[in-house]
Amino acid sequence: MKKTSLYEPINCFLHSNIKRKPVSFHMPGHKYGRFGYRRTFREFKQFDITEIPGADNLRNPGGIILKSQMLVAGIYGADLTIYLTNGSTSGILAVMGYAKTTGRKLLVSRDAHISAVNGSILFNVRTGYIPVEYKNGIPLPVSPADVETQIAANPDAGGVLITSPNYYGMAADIKRIAEITHRNGMFLAVDEAHGAHMGFSGLGSLSGIQNGADIVCHSLHKTMPVFNQGALIHVCGTLVDAAKLTSIVNMITTTSPSYPIVASMEKAISFYNRKSNALYGKLLRKILSFKKSIKDFSGASIVENDDFSRIVIDVTQTGKSGFEILAMLHDERSIDMEMADFAHIVGIATPSNKIKDFKKLAGALKDIGGGTAKEFEFRIPGMPGKTMEPAEAISRAVEIVPLDMAGGRICGTIIMSYPPGIPLVCPGEVIDGDAIEFIKRIISLGGTVLGIRENGIPVLEQT
Repeated sequence: MKKTSLYEPINCFLHSNIKRKPVSFHMPGHKYGRFGYRRTFREFKQFDITEIPGADNLRNPGGIILKSQMLVAGIYGADLTIYLTNGSTSGILAVMGYAKTTGRKLLVSRDAHISAVNGSILFNVRTGYIPVEYKNGIPLPVSPADVETQIAANPDAGGVLITSPNYYGMAADIKRIAEITHRNGMFLAVDEAHGAHMGFSGLGSLSGIQNGADIVCHSLHKTMPVFNQGALIHVCGTLVDAAKLTSIVNMITTTSPSYPIVASMEKAISFYNRKSNALYGKLLRKILSFKKSIKDFSGASIVENDDFSRIVIDVTQTGKSGFEILAMLHDERSIDMEMADFAHIVGIATPSNKIKDFKKLAGALKDIGGGTAKEFEFRIPGMPGKTMEPAEAISRAVEIVPLDMAGGRICGTIIMSYPPGIPLVCPGEVIDGDAIEFIKRIISLGGTVLGIRENGIPVLEQT
């Protein structure tokens, strides 16, 4: 190896980030190590072991891991729970793999995470999309009526995958959707990545586990005091072959799982199960106080949703976009939100947030104040025309064309704003003028669009 100097840019950034004393309204839920219980990173790092005698094996549990998973399943109300150390992304990939075993198409809500598209590519799953409506630029949860319409239009489908709650804390009517899917002999999977805390925060009635879903994926690290990548996949009922799903989970799970991640999940669930009423009661009071404190601000207003811990703020009255406000909070106040769009900023609040965090955010919003209201044309691009499955498109040769010349061409990659990671155009879909203008607007306001290469879009080569 070449003996050159490495100044460790990642470590340098992480150290400098801590020095600015950041306020976190983003994942992970422990907010810079405020785990809440008497266990520190110093202890967790000593848990970083391999499958020594007595440590069991996550890929074939029969000892302590199996016992822990059974206890967690009981707390959540599932029939089977599996720890995931690759995030809920691996859970969604497993759902796509399971769909492939049915030999039938999977209907996916169009607000699905990128992992659903990646899973369709990896397992060559045929997909159909359930449209999602928008209100003031915010995607609404998929409706039972739209699910029923797409089931009728796709008699070759064998399952449905929806997202609930979404990034904005809005939940679908899972009970009705489950009734519709089951009536048609189909399984229902719910990407509940943003709802792992709901059973502890008094919002359990919104969970797919309590409303008839067959598979539910949870990202514990998003809203609970858990290390990044800690997640769960649950199986409920007997419609899904649990043994087959487990074997697919093992296909995409590392053979070197992190015991610190698993231990942090077990500890967080145990801690919340014992203390959730006090923890979330206190958090609710903090959030209500915060909302009251900004009620009379000229520049910010709260967007109501189903999850009180997901703070969505409309900032159009500031005269700036959500992307711009997010950057200002970071650069000028060391406050980091989870995401932004044209008109909103979104924060994830957990019991690990202190009252001073909310006061600092309120003070920053007050100082930003109002301005000339910025009117955004919420013309969200429609669902693109599909020419082939993503798995076929991804195998084709591509060329990079400038954005303005991509209209009418077939996309060769996944184009999306991240976060939230919802695909705008998928491989095999036609890029239209509305999509191009939408991408350009996001970039011009400081948002991040993944899939753009060399200031252009990868499209399939024309033959």
